[in-house]
Amino acid sequence: MHFLTPRRFVVDRAAAIRRRQPERSEAGLPPQRVAALGVGPKLYGTAEALRAALARVGAVVATDWTFDTTLPAAGLRLPAAATRHVVPYDITDYDRTIRGFDTALTALQRAGVDEVALLIEGNPDTLDVLDGVGLTRRTVELVPGVPVAVAAAREVTAHLRPHPFGSGLAYLSGLPARHGQSQAQLLAELSCYLAGGLACVLVEMTFSDLASAVEAIRRAPVPKTVVVLADYSSRSARVRVAHARSTEDVRAVIARGRGVLSTVLVFDDPAGDLARALR
Repeated sequence: MHFLTPRRFVVDRAAAIRRRQPERSEAGLPPQRVAALGVGPKLYGTAEALRAALARVGAVVATDWTFDTTLPAAGLRLPAAATRHVVPYDITDYDRTIRGFDTALTALQRAGVDEVALLIEGNPDTLDVLDGVGLTRRTVELVPGVPVAVAAAREVTAHLRPHPFGSGLAYLSGLPARHGQSQAQLLAELSCYLAGGLACVLVEMTFSDLASAVEAIRRAPVPKTVVVLADYSSRSARVRVAHARSTEDVRAVIARGRGVLSTVLVFDDPAGDLARALR
């Protein structure tokens, strides 16, 4: 496995962490250990590690979505003695949501709760939630999970042949401003992946840059199929499919995912056979 880390990526990540890190000058905070646990509707071999981590905590911090939707789907039960602390998930302001995690953890730290579980959808060390968690008198341990959108992509397309995600994928954000990037950067990056025939999973599409995504799909040398997973794994889940022969259909399908938790899948489908098989 190889990771290519451009210099600009390091600069952008450092700036995001500095921006999100809280200013905390409190003296005398007691020590706290936070177990950052990657969770999803399916646990993919991490159930034992998650249950072991949860068994020792006095409090659990997570979003309302995680408590209401993800934990029941995964079959995870929280310890009876552990208190629940809900962080409202604001889809219009991700930074506000991230600050909410640190606020909840710090309140518990002040109260002397020394063992806390922080539940994060997907893989905690690849998302930016931990960028905003202060480290004053605090240690963080990780239990990685499979990114929810990656798991959903494989599940939805499992019966297709060839399997669009069977040999790899690109996993990227459709909301570049959240990560200090421009629409032009998103267009260039997505265009390169699609031109190379790489299947793509676009996350954070709730209020995403539709124009760049549609333009990258339009430019691709091989026609694509586009799948939008809206509120996937919830009772209101919807799956919509469009073949890239019609740019207007692609635009409409992606646009219908706005305002809800949406993931967009894009993969090669020259004849439209895979699109028909998904409908």
